[in-house]
Amino acid sequence: MGKKSKVRLGIYCLTVIVFFCMLLLRQNQITRERAKQVISSIAQWQEKGIPVTVKKAKVEDVAEYIRLTVSLSKDNQWTGFVSENLRQKLAMGQKIYLSDNQQQLIGKVKALSNEISLETGMYAVAVTISQPEALGSTQNIVFVLTNVFKNAINIPNDIIDIKDNGFYVWKGNNNIAQEEPIVISSRNGYGAIVQSGIKQGDILIYSGQSALSDGQKIQIVNKL
Repeated sequence: MGKKSKVRLGIYCLTVIVFFCMLLLRQNQITRERAKQVISSIAQWQEKGIPVTVKKAKVEDVAEYIRLTVSLSKDNQWTGFVSENLRQKLAMGQKIYLSDNQQQLIGKVKALSNEISLETGMYAVAVTISQPEALGSTQNIVFVLTNVFKNAINIPNDIIDIKDNGFYVWKGNNNIAQEEPIVISSRNGYGAIVQSGIKQGDILIYSGQSALSDGQKIQIVNKL
């Protein structure tokens, strides 16, 4: 190897060493900055409380729906299929809406099969669609109104803790977190109807509860 080649190799090696040294220094700097941020956040939480999002419990009429996929057959009949559990909630004459907000009534339940379909392993539901123009194709998702809970409190499933075979929610009372038991009368994909344990106006914690312990100070950063 010539002298010039050795010089170039030496310069290259030196450049690589300098690069990795700078990279290590930068990584150490980032690590120190992150550690400072964590320590700062912990100090703020200790002083002001764990940041949480809350919402006031509200008593209102709560509608319960079954989501149903209906298809149009060659003889212009709309039919869907449901499990046995959902079949028990359905009844002839129940109203069908385009969405789960009761804003657009498009039909009713016409008939319910008492026998399981051998093809699907489910129960057939025949429906009458009074506004077929509202449906965009021959297969659509509609919502059957099965029940209305009067003067009820409905909460989302994801704010409910389950432990020791019981249900619990986090409340904020005077900026202090409290975990309290509740009794649920009904629960589905839309949420849970609370029988007891929550009253009108209670401050329920919707996010941030994973970092809480009972009696801990909280900081309300968002209200739903």
